Amino acid sequence: MASSSGTKKYPPRLYEIGKTPIQSRSMNHSCFLSNLQVMKESVGEDVWLELRESAVGVIIKLKELEYTWSAKHVHYFLVNQLAIQYSHEVWSLIEDQPLRFSLYEFEDITGLNCDPFDTQEQWDVAHEDFWVEMKVPISEGPKLNELQAFFPIIRNWPREKRVMVGLLCLLSIGIFGISSNSRIPLHLAKRVMDPAAFQRHPWGRVAFTSLVDSIKVVTYEEKKSYTLHGCVHALLIWIYESVPGLGEIYGHRIEEAEVPLLSWHGSRQRINFPNFCAQEKKKYQKIRVRHMIVKAMEDRYPKWGEDKPPDDLDNMIVDILNDQLNDKFWDVVPLTKCQKRKTQVSAPSVPERVDTSPSTKRRKEKETAPEMVCITFLKKESHTDMPINNNIIQKLVEAVDNLSGRVETMDVSVAERVIKTLEASMKNKMAILEEDMNVLKGKDEEKVTSNAGNSKAHEDDDACSNTMSWMVQTKKGSVDGLPIQRVVKKEKKINKTMPGKKVKIEKPFSIPQLNDQSISTEGWENHLKWQKSVKCRVALEALASSLEEPTRKRKTKLTKTQVFPFVGNSTVKRIVSGKTVSKESYDPLDKVAPEKLKKVLDFIKSDLEDAESGYGDRSARFYLTLVLPRETWPTKNYGWLHDSVWTGPSVSSLYYTTNTCTKYILTGPEYVSKTFAIRQAKKRWNIFCLFTIFLSFAFSSRCNDVYTYSKKDFPEGFVFGSAVSAYQWEGAADEDGRKPSIWDTIFHSRKGPTGDVACDGYHKYKEDVRLMYDMGLDASRLSISWSRLIPSGRGPVNPKGLRFYKNLLDELKSHGIEPHVTLYHDDLPQTLDDEYGGWFDRKIIDDFTAFADVCFREFGNTVKFWSTINEPNMLAFGGSGLGIKLPTPQTNSYIGNSSTNQYIALHNMLLTHASTASLYKKKYKDKQNGSVGITCFTYWMVPFTSSKEDDMATQRARDFFLGSVLHPLVFGDYPGSVKRIAGKRLPSFSKEESDLVQNSSDFIGVIHYTTMYIAHLTSSTDQDFVSDMNASLIPIGNSTLVKYDVLPWGLEGVLAYIKENYGNPPVYILENGSSNHSSSLNDVGRVEYLHAYIGAVLNSVRNESDTRGYFQWSFMDLFEFLDPNYTYGLYYVNFSDPELKRSPKTSALWYSAFLNGTTSSSHELKNSGSFSAL
Repeated sequence: MASSSGTKKYPPRLYEIGKTPIQSRSMNHSCFLSNLQVMKESVGEDVWLELRESAVGVIIKLKELEYTWSAKHVHYFLVNQLAIQYSHEVWSLIEDQPLRFSLYEFEDITGLNCDPFDTQEQWDVAHEDFWVEMKVPISEGPKLNELQAFFPIIRNWPREKRVMVGLLCLLSIGIFGISSNSRIPLHLAKRVMDPAAFQRHPWGRVAFTSLVDSIKVVTYEEKKSYTLHGCVHALLIWIYESVPGLGEIYGHRIEEAEVPLLSWHGSRQRINFPNFCAQEKKKYQKIRVRHMIVKAMEDRYPKWGEDKPPDDLDNMIVDILNDQLNDKFWDVVPLTKCQKRKTQVSAPSVPERVDTSPSTKRRKEKETAPEMVCITFLKKESHTDMPINNNIIQKLVEAVDNLSGRVETMDVSVAERVIKTLEASMKNKMAILEEDMNVLKGKDEEKVTSNAGNSKAHEDDDACSNTMSWMVQTKKGSVDGLPIQRVVKKEKKINKTMPGKKVKIEKPFSIPQLNDQSISTEGWENHLKWQKSVKCRVALEALASSLEEPTRKRKTKLTKTQVFPFVGNSTVKRIVSGKTVSKESYDPLDKVAPEKLKKVLDFIKSDLEDAESGYGDRSARFYLTLVLPRETWPTKNYGWLHDSVWTGPSVSSLYYTTNTCTKYILTGPEYVSKTFAIRQAKKRWNIFCLFTIFLSFAFSSRCNDVYTYSKKDFPEGFVFGSAVSAYQWEGAADEDGRKPSIWDTIFHSRKGPTGDVACDGYHKYKEDVRLMYDMGLDASRLSISWSRLIPSGRGPVNPKGLRFYKNLLDELKSHGIEPHVTLYHDDLPQTLDDEYGGWFDRKIIDDFTAFADVCFREFGNTVKFWSTINEPNMLAFGGSGLGIKLPTPQTNSYIGNSSTNQYIALHNMLLTHASTASLYKKKYKDKQNGSVGITCFTYWMVPFTSSKEDDMATQRARDFFLGSVLHPLVFGDYPGSVKRIAGKRLPSFSKEESDLVQNSSDFIGVIHYTTMYIAHLTSSTDQDFVSDMNASLIPIGNSTLVKYDVLPWGLEGVLAYIKENYGNPPVYILENGSSNHSSSLNDVGRVEYLHAYIGAVLNSVRNESDTRGYFQWSFMDLFEFLDPNYTYGLYYVNFSDPELKRSPKTSALWYSAFLNGTTSSSHELKNSGSFSAL
């Protein structure tokens, strides 16, 4: 760009370089487009379409757009403004490139009418009756909350009135952008009653004025947050339009839109502006910008009455239009004078460190020039402080600096003449300077007595007073003859004779009347004295009152044998060791101290571990019943009462061990004899049952809500997400080339509900991703439908299916949500099942690996976390013995009918996983830097009784459920118990296969819902999964297949077991959730469940489990095959509504609040009875 002459001044920066305020909070605004959704439902679709075509209809079109607002992007440009002394324009600076935001740019972006106001218009309308009906003062405009109060009833109003209400909402939200408690100006609000007057009014000028006025009055550095009015979204679009590089990277342009406001999706990705500028300069040699909407020179300013723009602004606009902008102008900041210092002047910075002695430093600090003035030249990256001794030199240096900044732009001959003139001027100025120095040399020295330097003034009594013991002496310098100053001691004064010491006579004590003056009557010094006097008087009054009190009686004290550690009376005594008696009164229903609860939990953990080896006394289950929060007690069939009483027999050994409730709970008097408790319990079983019930009431209330936490308590990088699966969420079963999977065949054969439509995620994925973003999810787990991507299981790829998954994954990434993709979520293509039986044949290894290859190639640059197969253990064993029937590799049967097929299917799944992981590591990992894992369904399992048989059955169950998947992945082979029991029915790994499977998983995906009791079963002649395991799974409490009690310690047990037995691999909790009746929005039970289990994950992380993420199941109500009446979603989906409307449940609000750091306690939320604060 051509440079101007350099003599013109431009508007300076609003903030100096390096002093730009940072934004610690997002800016506030009231232009919330989401508020229009409630209006749409209230005014009706017919009125909504009419509003869409109105003069302000672009606001509705923006709302319908998948658009994302970013306050941080806008904030950067607001704090990098130029100081424009003109109320109708905003200019920002990116590097050295100015950007204009005026009415021209606003009109171009929004397409709104920005014509000048018609000052000659004579218009009015009768409006009082409408305001009376709306309960709005007739002399003032309405508020948005007043309009919203009528939403429930206006659906039955005439169309004209509904249109007026809709237009008023658009004005409040999209044009003025004011809070719901602020009023729309009456003279503008009443225009909604005249359609013609409303359409011709320049609403764009109104919106621009509201926006720019709020920008002009904002101070960005004083407060942590600020508020803007007007259509703030135009600012973000202005950035994308003015800086093409930002738009290309972060804007996500929409082609062929009506106006720029509707041409961008936007995003909230963080921008590193220095890096962006460096990349732009590297690629294009400069930052590409559009300074302004180019107009003719005479029309360079929009019409704003008589306001005249300042000269510096006009200079800049004219130079831009003439392509003569001096973009170096903002490199040099105008000169600023330093404040005069009283005693010293800061020395210039020294690049190298010089060590000096303390005395040298003190001398340097005293050698100051109180008359000096400094001029600071602030350049782009240099600062120089020059002490000057004369105003003439100051002017001279200023002239030199100003001239040197312009020499580069001058003609060579001109520069030579200036230099000659400057040299002549310098000679004259130096002559004057030498003359002034000679005058200074001739000044008379201050007369000082000859013995002043040897004075012993410090020995005088005044040496300890405030009188200075030194003085300043002036003499000629030894080098140049200039006067210098030095410090010398004063002459010693003649000591006066001190009077003899007088005897102090005590006076009667009295409280002095201290000064109590008002602050306003004296200065700050007197105010401090007043404060001290008040404190002194209070202390004296307290002392005087204590002297007047009567003598207190002597307190009686107990003898040493009557106090701790002795307990009892004079005849029976017992020493309690290792206990500290609390002096506070005992409240059995009070909250238990965290350290005491930790003792209980540590004992439970150690006892369960001992039980696994056969040494535990099984009292842990007793305490597990006690610590169950009261809110989760069953209310039917005396459920908890039954459990608590019948817990007693299973812990009968409790009475003969040292692990008693009084030893570990420590909630009662802490000196209660355990021996006494044991004897009483043995003699009176009925009393013990009642005691158990009482303890459970007390302990459950005391343990309730002990654990509070927040997202910040988790390690950096820990991710929180939610999950769905393809068949249960996508729908569109027969659209765009998709072919049936075994899920389709199974559920169509049952003549019941199917997943043909499900949640219609195939068409509504953008809406759902927006909900995820609004909730604050870090990540989202989803699966890819094999039969949608490759309909026949092998062969050509379906281009429409490929496009759908690319769009879905890009949508997630654009909203900052990390996709975790499962390749196979139980939906095998039906063609492969018909051809060779699916997982029963090794042919599936090659077909699945080819399918995975397509996914890695097409989506690998977006997806960094891959799970190969969803819960292969549950799919292979099919819920045998649990009453669960899952889709099978063979459609006409269920897994579990043949124990041989079960093991073959599991074996082939492990080999398929290993083949897929090997492909990724060899072909894609170095380029895509992702990871491949597998998921495993997990119950935590504890013995039903303390018998050795149940202990052994528990370990067998763990080997079959967990070990059958994790053991090969870690050790290359199945657990010994599984191999011994299954025998030849279990396929074996060859050496090559073992090496391939071992260490093939980068992480373990854990799927966990509840904990089970394990009871030993006698041997059976049947050979199936349950018979091989010789164990029965018994739900704890009232848990069922679809409803689970809150047992978070089970998840801790699973994670601890993986850590201790399989080398603590990286773990992601990929499914965890609780079901409730699908029609219930108030799912407080799910909130309790999530709060407890997330807390369990935190405890596991603190116990060094390498757990890195938690995914709740499921994000919304899905098609559920176990019981469609019970769903797991955070969002309710109305399956009877053709639009499949999503509505947030209580759990969605709680999870969102947790993710955004506003709450951590489920009980607090539950007790409050309201989530409005969220």
